[in-house]
Amino acid sequence: MKTGRKLIPIDPKVVEGMARVGATDGEIGDFVGADANTIGRRFGELLTKSRSAMRLRLRQAQYKLAVEGNPTLCIWLGKQMLGQSDRQELSGPDGGPIELHDSKANVLLEKLTLDALAKIAETAVKELKNDRSGE
Repeated sequence: MKTGRKLIPIDPKVVEGMARVGATDGEIGDFVGADANTIGRRFGELLTKSRSAMRLRLRQAQYKLAVEGNPTLCIWLGKQMLGQSDRQELSGPDGGPIELHDSKANVLLEKLTLDALAKIAETAVKELKNDRSGE
């Protein structure tokens, strides 16, 4: 027969309720007077299920707001769940290609890698945005 410390009585309904609103093991432990490790060890499966239910409710609420017309949430959910991303493209006049008329610049561009070109373009876009925001 084991002779260890007496188990602290902890109501599983309290643990479940707190986990369903996102409380951490430490927060639950503080509330019921137990160590966070004790909470995790004794209620691990219940915590996992309860927190999954919380995440599901949160997704449902976000989805509802998005389909009701919240454009910011639509964009965010598209990025998170559909792999969508912002893309910026540079173009010349009337949407055409960017033309370079300096032969030295053309030689230099031919030697640049795609990664280097991407960094140059990114810097140019940032500078353009900064210039526009300062107007």
